[in-house]
Amino acid sequence: GRIAFRQANAAPYVFTGLQVLKTALVEIGPDGPFSTRVLWQHALERGRLFGAVHHGDWMHVGDPQGLAAAEARLKGAAG
Repeated sequence: GRIAFRQANAAPYVFTGLQVLKTALVEIGPDGPFSTRVLWQHALERGRLFGAVHHGDWMHVGDPQGLAAAEARLKGAAG
């Protein structure tokens, strides 16, 4: 469904890092490094920002320890 940026210090959901963007959206960003929030705001203003609640498992793989834990978990599930 459609999403909005939180208006308080707490939020019922969290963005966990997966996004699907059209190349055209990325091309409107400024030159050099920038926050993807710029793109999200652009999409939000045009009624084109959507999200989905994931009810399954998820694993953090953003650092070596998280990746190792995820690999161990998946290896255990395969055996």
